[in-house]
Amino acid sequence: MLQAVWRRLAGWLRSYRNKTPGKFFRLVINIEKMKLSLKVVPGASRSGIAGWLGDSLKIRVTAPAESGKANAAVIKVLAATLGIKKSAIRIVSGGSSPRKIVEIDGLSETGLRQQLSVDGD
Repeated sequence: MLQAVWRRLAGWLRSYRNKTPGKFFRLVINIEKMKLSLKVVPGASRSGIAGWLGDSLKIRVTAPAESGKANAAVIKVLAATLGIKKSAIRIVSGGSSPRKIVEIDGLSETGLRQQLSVDGD
């Protein structure tokens, strides 16, 4: 959807520039994306973030590891914890594995650490 909006905007800018030679402006859109490594524990007694496990964030979810229920629960827990929309989180790899990589739109690494209130150690 973002690509379609971007294409329309780029077309509009080209037509505007052609109609008014010598006048143009620059539009800069900066969308921060970050990838985060996760270790997911499905079927836990309670859902939540358990902390850092090396470079991976350990997340416990009560949902079982079947039919994508645990993946949906992981996205829900991350979105609630980080205060972002669920649509801003995508599982990039590891859909059927406990080790996953998620991509989060609109959040940098420093922003993530601030949201989790965890220092870099």
